[in-house]
Amino acid sequence: MEEADYQKLADLAKKQIAGESKEKNLKKENASLRKENQQLKAFNEVLSSQLTSEQSMSQRLTLKKLEAEVRELHKFKQMAEKFLTEHGLKDYFRKAFIHSNNQEL
Repeated sequence: MEEADYQKLADLAKKQIAGESKEKNLKKENASLRKENQQLKAFNEVLSSQLTSEQSMSQRLTLKKLEAEVRELHKFKQMAEKFLTEHGLKDYFRKAFIHSNNQEL
C-alpha cells in the first residue's frame, strides 16, 4: 500500500472515529433532552391542574360574594319597604321612582 493511500485511509478512519464519537455525544444529549422534556410536560400538567383548581375556587368565591351581596340588598330593600310603609310613604315613593325611571328612558 502506498503512503498516500495509507494516509487517506488513516484520515478516513480518524474522521469515522470522530463522527462516531460526535454521534454518541449527540445521542446522549438527545436522551437527556427527551428526559427533561418529559419532566417539563409532567410539571406543566401539575401547574395546569393547579390553575384549573384555583380558577374554580376563584369562581366559587366570586359567586359566594355575589350571593351575599344579593342577600344584603334584599334585606335592605325589605327594611326600606317596611320603613316607607310604616311612614305612609310607600305609594309616594313608588310613584316618584316609576316617574324618575320613565324620564331616563
